[in-house]
Amino acid sequence: MNSSGSTLSRGFTLIEVVVALGVTAVLAAAIAPLVIRAVNAPKEDETQREMRAFSAAITGDPDRGIFGFLGTYGRLPILDGGQLAELTQQGPLVNGDAGTNGVPVGWVGPYLNVPTQAPLQDAWFSNYTLDMQLDGGVQTGWWRVRSPGFDRTTGTADDIYVPQNYMLQTGTLRIELLRDIGAAAPANYDSANVTSVTLYYPVNGVETAAAGSLVSGTTNEWAFLSGGLPIQIPLGTHPVKVITVSNGTFYRNVTIASMVNVAKMTIAYSLSPSPSGTAFCCGSTTAWSNSGSGVTVTVDTSSCGYGAVPNIQTSLSANATNCKNGAEQPAELTTGASTVLSPTATGFSVIVTPTTGSDTTATAITTCAWKLSWCGTP
Repeated sequence: MNSSGSTLSRGFTLIEVVVALGVTAVLAAAIAPLVIRAVNAPKEDETQREMRAFSAAITGDPDRGIFGFLGTYGRLPILDGGQLAELTQQGPLVNGDAGTNGVPVGWVGPYLNVPTQAPLQDAWFSNYTLDMQLDGGVQTGWWRVRSPGFDRTTGTADDIYVPQNYMLQTGTLRIELLRDIGAAAPANYDSANVTSVTLYYPVNGVETAAAGSLVSGTTNEWAFLSGGLPIQIPLGTHPVKVITVSNGTFYRNVTIASMVNVAKMTIAYSLSPSPSGTAFCCGSTTAWSNSGSGVTVTVDTSSCGYGAVPNIQTSLSANATNCKNGAEQPAELTTGASTVLSPTATGFSVIVTPTTGSDTTATAITTCAWKLSWCGTP
């Protein structure tokens, strides 16, 4: 023992050891978060990539015409125990269809390609959630995808969000109808030239029509209102039907990609009616009959007024829950649904044959509820 305190075997005083240990603890406390961050950085990258795929599956890419769940079904998907079941499996959801003007409506997935029944979880095996913005405890319609982060606790500082800021799931629409360049007068379509403007959009997988109203004080601007307030339209691509005095019916697709959307549509104007059979024409049928090992259907297109053989596109939908126990979609069970046979200006036929075994009208109509949808262009 000396005057400066106890001396340890290697010559350090007890005070010096305590000071050294304190410095080490401070350094460890400062370094620990850096180490944790470095260890979790690859997992954060992996989680963010998966969350971006999740977000894209919901919204699609309206500007590029890529259809997401929100745009075709009309609402956000429901998280089932952290699994994105509605994005990957149809289940009891409404069958997808070509919709008006060929814009898909209903369940037309899978919107997200993941192994069947695989839970979609972050890199720390926590469930994703949809973080809904609240105002006074009420959801505002703004949302984003959330991961609890490495501490697996929602609502803490390490939570991960994609996108970083909230997104709105709906928007409003106003349409300005203009004369196409080089077309005959008048310069704009106005209330004397247009008899109706109709917007089609999905509500819980079912296509819904909304009639446009001429905006007060204008002659060519149309809004879509309910009870005097703008209708909230799901983000995505939706068709608009315009009926004019001279030219009949026109279809144009519009993109809802933000809170407020203003679309300008130019439509050729003529002082005399257009020739018949120049419009986009769509329909569907379930009138199946037996044909060898499969079933066939004949479609009458005479009401479209085509003067020549049109270009026809077809698609087959089914009640996948009942058909083959819901394990597969029609495209995987059959062949021939996209092959148009014996096309004329007034009709065509399609034969659907199962990839294995045989099917009869009982299967097509009663069990599978097959529906052939079609659209034609001159």
